[in-house]
Amino acid sequence: MNIFLDANVFFAAVASHMGGSHALFGIDKKKKEIKLIADTYVLKEAKVNIEKKLGPQKLPDFYFCIAQLDHVAETRVTQEQKEIFSPFINAKDIAVLVGAMEGKADMLVTLDRADFRNETMEKRKWPFKILSPGECLREMVE
Repeated sequence: MNIFLDANVFFAAVASHMGGSHALFGIDKKKKEIKLIADTYVLKEAKVNIEKKLGPQKLPDFYFCIAQLDHVAETRVTQEQKEIFSPFINAKDIAVLVGAMEGKADMLVTLDRADFRNETMEKRKWPFKILSPGECLREMVE
């Protein structure tokens, strides 16, 4: 199972060691046959937000999270993809969608309910489930 992580999951995991975001980085991936994936766009966004809002002293926690990843992609969003996805998601989030698709994700894990869990997005058929960290963890248990 490939799990693509959005930048806000990294931020939440670094901000608090309690909760689903942090727990994702501590799961036994071999036992569950899970691969945690992200792309450089997501990691750059997470690093900027962590440094700006939590301070540079939190970067080692961020680097620990990166070390738990099984794959980091270099996603390039094409003009065609921008045109396809821009009618129903913010331009900054197109790279997240494309990263999840190119990473052959089974789940896109995000805390961004407004942009990813709205009626417009839920009407579309995606090749992956869009879940919160808590929902993702619950699915792994079932």
